[in-house]
Amino acid sequence: MSLLKREILTWNNKNQVIIMKKIFIFLMALIQVSCDPEGYGGYRYDYNHSLDNYIVLDKGEFVGYTFTEKERERKGIKVKYFRENGDVDSIYLGIDAQVITSYIERGNIVNDENYVLLSQKPMSEICECNYDCLNEKYGFDDSRISFEICESYLWNSKKRNYWIINQKKNYIYGPLTKKYFLKKKKELGVPKNLKLKW
Repeated sequence: MSLLKREILTWNNKNQVIIMKKIFIFLMALIQVSCDPEGYGGYRYDYNHSLDNYIVLDKGEFVGYTFTEKERERKGIKVKYFRENGDVDSIYLGIDAQVITSYIERGNIVNDENYVLLSQKPMSEICECNYDCLNEKYGFDDSRISFEICESYLWNSKKRNYWIINQKKNYIYGPLTKKYFLKKKKELGVPKNLKLKW
């Protein structure tokens, strides 16, 4: 085989390898995007187990508990909470920080490019999910909350909080009652087609 033919074959093999690498990288990126159905424009549904689920920040850098205020401001993302009573809290958070804690109703989260709406069953308000209340009500001496009891009461509870997240501004409105949620949704101009299940 002539030297020229060998060089052409080598050149073709190298190009094929480069093309295959590009296709592989593209497919991996596509798989990663398509396999993350629980991401919401910089926020994400996450969980440890059935009773410990939450919404976390899915952007920014890591911000540790031991960071100074200046380090938090430099590395974190400023998240503002707007409470129903009019209070406003600001905090600098990093990636994977919990922004809304248990119990998020996974099947009741809707979003568009600007907003995330979700409902939450407030575990702190359900006696059977709190050790002190369980102990007082049932006389439990065990410090471990029974998941079965908590889960049963949680599923049957009609109590709900509602939340609105403005993804671009990192404004979080909540916890809100249903009435205030609907009022705030209208006030913010959230599209009418973005609806939660009642």
